[in-house]
Amino acid sequence: MPIDAIVVLGCWIAQGGKPSGASQRRVQGAIDAYRRGLAPWVVASGGKCWHGVAEAEAFRAAMLLEQVPADCVLTELSSMTTRQNAIYVAELFRARAWRKAAVVTCDWHLRRAERCFVEAGIECVPVAVPSPEVSLAKRSVRALRERASYYLDRGPRFGG
Repeated sequence: MPIDAIVVLGCWIAQGGKPSGASQRRVQGAIDAYRRGLAPWVVASGGKCWHGVAEAEAFRAAMLLEQVPADCVLTELSSMTTRQNAIYVAELFRARAWRKAAVVTCDWHLRRAERCFVEAGIECVPVAVPSPEVSLAKRSVRALRERASYYLDRGPRFGG
């Protein structure tokens, strides 16, 4: 089954409303996947605002600057968590009779993201964006945070 859309997950936006660091790597991963022809659509997902700009809007603007056609980029602006990314993107997918997504996020975040999307009913092709090398201590903290976040954001208070 072909991939219906590339979904890039929200992340911190720098001052001035531009992706940087992890968010820029995610956007570039989505752009690269689009240019490789992985899917005809890109969905920028993330409603959290940083410095007055929603993640998905910043991502869309960055993609347009890189010549991704505006009519091929959709935004999902309601989500505040990874689980909500999956839930709201699933609604968008159902409205278009789409079933399969290439999910673009940081390598350390991909396992949780993939689980959330599968649980939301979307067949998932993971697209890992490599992160810079970090210490064992930071990798351990990140892994614990990812595991805790997966369980915590399942509750009603966090959008599950």
